[in-house]
Amino acid sequence: MSSYPDAWAEPDLAGAIAAVTAGGGRVTDSSDRKTVRSIEFLLDGRACTLWERTPKRRGEWVALDFPWPAAWPDIALDEPGGPYSETYNDPNPPEGFALASMDLTAARAVVDAGFAAAAREPRAELSIDSFDGAMITSDPRVVLNAETARWLLGLLRLLLAVAPPLLPYDDVTARSLPGFEPASGVVQGTRAEVLHRLLTIRRHGVALGLDSDPDEVASIALVEALDRWITTAAALAAESRAGSADYVASRQAVRELARRIDGDLGRAEADGADSDLIDELRSSVAEVFAWDEPVAVKPTAPPATTKDKPGRWWRRRD
Repeated sequence: MSSYPDAWAEPDLAGAIAAVTAGGGRVTDSSDRKTVRSIEFLLDGRACTLWERTPKRRGEWVALDFPWPAAWPDIALDEPGGPYSETYNDPNPPEGFALASMDLTAARAVVDAGFAAAAREPRAELSIDSFDGAMITSDPRVVLNAETARWLLGLLRLLLAVAPPLLPYDDVTARSLPGFEPASGVVQGTRAEVLHRLLTIRRHGVALGLDSDPDEVASIALVEALDRWITTAAALAAESRAGSADYVASRQAVRELARRIDGDLGRAEADGADSDLIDELRSSVAEVFAWDEPVAVKPTAPPATTKDKPGRWWRRRD
């Protein structure tokens, strides 16, 4: 475990807020309760939260939550020897870490761009999963103050430097598990990217044996349909990010895919397919439909096309 400067154990919420503001964040809220201190802020269009928690027996630790870029895979970059499935472990992880992901090639592209080296000393860990979303976390005995806020904000900027840029005329957010906490698993990206990510999360659950019974013929048919939807969504996401699809046509294609999924789910339910998987897929489709519901604030006017634009299941600390 890395050693931290002694000053990192001295709480100073006001100093942390000042550091976030100086670092380009727009603070929207803060809280100072008995066991949790937090700062909510916007950074380059992303709604983030810095928080400090004092769990029993472990000492203080801090974390920075940020929206999961939809183009990124699940990632667990943790201390060596972490209790992860051998199926998804990186056999040659970054120095000083264990790394696990269902898409190790994409995960290495994220952490090898500088984060793993910068987070080795002082020590920080990265987790991106369907329940907690994206989180940079310290070891124990660290609290929120100006120094720790600057440290975490610097690591976040290092990560986001390799994330796809936000497209204000198309980017949306969704929750991977909307039935749980309001902020659980927040995913952000273009409509097509986020739909693809939500479907992929459901498919990962099937692969882990959590969401369907492989012995049911109807469930097998539903999984095959899910694979087809993922392929279609992946193609739409690639077109959207590459700027090769008209903006209006791209949005319409995402809506049409969501409607197709919704209709197919109704037929699958009638055939007796796995109800839990159907419910989870319907929740994802509901997120898609909600993107085009009327909002109080008028969004930024989109361009005619995108061609003119530049281009757990992991463990949680308790």
